[in-house]
Amino acid sequence: MMRKFMFCCLLVLATVLQAAPISGISIESSRMPIVVYVDGSQVCHPTFSCFVANLARGTYRIEVYAAERSDYQSRSRSRALYSERVYVSGREVKTIVMNDREGASIGERDPITTVRDREPRYSRVMSAGTFSDFFAKVKNRPFTDDRLKMVEMAVSSSYFTSDQCLRLTELFSFDSEKVKLMKLMYPSVADKGRFYIVVDKLTFSSDRNKVMDFVKNYRE
Repeated sequence: MMRKFMFCCLLVLATVLQAAPISGISIESSRMPIVVYVDGSQVCHPTFSCFVANLARGTYRIEVYAAERSDYQSRSRSRALYSERVYVSGREVKTIVMNDREGASIGERDPITTVRDREPRYSRVMSAGTFSDFFAKVKNRPFTDDRLKMVEMAVSSSYFTSDQCLRLTELFSFDSEKVKLMKLMYPSVADKGRFYIVVDKLTFSSDRNKVMDFVKNYRE
């Protein structure tokens, strides 16, 4: 009876510790680095892709400013591009894509096209065929450290999509290993606005928070 009771307690605890699906707002810019504010608080350094995770259901004031080169150190506000109140359901990711004019569209957009329009270096995203071969080689490595070293070598010369990173997480059994992989790959992920699909692969909120803190503090 006692064992059964303890098992039930552990099951309830595991359920509580599991995080809810990733939700929030993804802000993407195709032409210029941006600084994003939510309800008056800055939530990212100058970047082309900002993801604000796990917002509670409600309406938030989203302000997006062009980050001029002179602003990079001071992080001060510059030219306003977008300022609207946006409703968040708490159950999905809402995407705001800055267009070429001073404005934005809310909805879905092909993130790879957005990124490639921004900078030629992102044309170095690993092709589907090359990634398939790379995935197989990483899979054949028997030890976690060897797999991570292969990924570390690859990100030094190639960019990856969030979907490719998501596939690579399948090769790691434990969340601690996946966290290392995500931190290693994030700087070389082309469509950072979709990286939430990778973070969502983690089981527990504590591990998700580790990666989201890394993402938030990463400066492109």
